[in-house]
Amino acid sequence: MNWDCKARIECLLEEASQNAVGQYIVPDGAPTTYGLSSPEAFSKELRAHGWVPMKTKRRQYRAVFGKANQSRVAYIFIRKNGIDIEMIRSNDIEELKPYSFHQRSSDIEKAVAHYLAHTTFNLFEGLLRFSESFINNESDLDRYFEAQGSKDKRNEMLRRQGQVRDAERRRLKAERDYYDPDDHGDYPEDMYLGYHID
Repeated sequence: MNWDCKARIECLLEEASQNAVGQYIVPDGAPTTYGLSSPEAFSKELRAHGWVPMKTKRRQYRAVFGKANQSRVAYIFIRKNGIDIEMIRSNDIEELKPYSFHQRSSDIEKAVAHYLAHTTFNLFEGLLRFSESFINNESDLDRYFEAQGSKDKRNEMLRRQGQVRDAERRRLKAERDYYDPDDHGDYPEDMYLGYHID
C-alpha cells in the first residue's frame, strides 16, 4: 500500500467476521493505527520533541520543522512520499521562530532525501531517533544521512514489466526512425535505402 494512501488496514482477514449480507466486520478493540503511520502523527511527535513548525516557499513540502542544538540547526521537510533532512553547522545560532520562513543556506553540512516506499523499517520512527540524537547533540549523525527507500514505488514485478515495455518502445522508435518520410521530407518513390560500413 502506498504510504500516502487514504485507505488503511484494519485487521487481518481471518480476524474479521462476516454479517448476513457478506460485509466484513472488524473485531471490537482492533487498533485503527499502531505506531507512527502517518505524516500527521509524525508531525505531532516532532512538536512534542520541541521542533518548531516553519514555512517554506518550496511547494513540494507539506510541512517543515526546525530545531537548533548547541552547534547546529536541523530542518525536517515532509513530502508527499518522503522526508528530507538538512543540517547546518553554525557558530551563531538564533532561536527559531514558529512559522517563520525557512531560509536556504549555503552552509549546509549534510542533507538527505528519504523515500517512504521500499523502506525496511518505519521511517517515521527512524527520524524520531534522529530527533533524539540531534537534541542530545551527538557528534556522529552520519547513519541518519544514508538515503532510505526508493523514489520508484513499484514492486519488482511492475518494475520488470516497465523495463520490457520501455525496451519495446525503444525498438519501435528505432524502426520508425530508420525511415520515416514525415521526419525527413519528401523522397522520390524509387529511392533506395542503404547504410555505410566503415
